[in-house]
Amino acid sequence: MSRKKKKKKMIVLKSSDNKSFKVEEAVALQSQTIAHMVGDDCGCPKIRLENVTGKTLSKVIEYCNKHAYGDSFSKEDLKQWDAQFMNNIMDHSTIFELLVAANYLNIKGLLHLTCQTIAQEKKNLEKVIWNYKWILLRPDSTEFMALRRDE
Repeated sequence: MSRKKKKKKMIVLKSSDNKSFKVEEAVALQSQTIAHMVGDDCGCPKIRLENVTGKTLSKVIEYCNKHAYGDSFSKEDLKQWDAQFMNNIMDHSTIFELLVAANYLNIKGLLHLTCQTIAQEKKNLEKVIWNYKWILLRPDSTEFMALRRDE
């Protein structure tokens, strides 16, 4: 006796720039905002996300695709994937747009990841600035000693 595979429910997400993405419901429900829309039975064949561009939404979906089925991966594997995911985003504006989208869509894991990335970049920038000041100022100068006291 053959069993039919249960068809996965699909949801269409439409970005602010009219790009449509057909995703599995389990992936879309990573977003609490979308989960509430689906739970309220908005009856819409497409869910329009006015505050998210297609470029950003594709990144959000990539993240959600991985995390929707996260129980099939070890925590360490997900952590490594998250780090690689953020490392592949090269420009600050995309990271900021992803942060805003994660906040709007209420995806806690992605929001935490983007905040963590921004904090780490700030910390790295502070180290660069410190090293730059150290190179420009002689270690025995009064300016350098003042900087050391301010740390």
